[in-house]
Amino acid sequence: MEITNGAKAVLEPLMEENNMDHLRVAVEEMEDSSQIGLVLQDPQEDDQVVEANGIKVAVDNRVTDLMQDVTLDTQENEDGETQLVMAGLPEAE
Repeated sequence: MEITNGAKAVLEPLMEENNMDHLRVAVEEMEDSSQIGLVLQDPQEDDQVVEANGIKVAVDNRVTDLMQDVTLDTQENEDGETQLVMAGLPEAE
C-alpha cells in the first residue's frame, strides 16, 4: 500500500485531532458481500501493520493481498471538497 503526500496531508491532522497512531484498513461484512474501508482505529489482533509514507497502517488480514497494489490518494468531489480514494483495488465481481 502506498500513501501519496496529498493523502498524508489530509490524514495526519485527522489522526492528531483524534489522538490516533494508526489508520486501519477494515472489512465490513454485509449480508451478501464485503466492503473495504478506512477507519481511525487501533490495530486488531490479526492485523498486519505496515508503514506507508510515515503513516502506520493496520491492514485486516483478510485483505492484505488486495492492498499490496493500492494507492491512497486524494481527489476533489463535485462540491470541490477533497476526499480520500483508494486506487488499485480489484473490481468487485
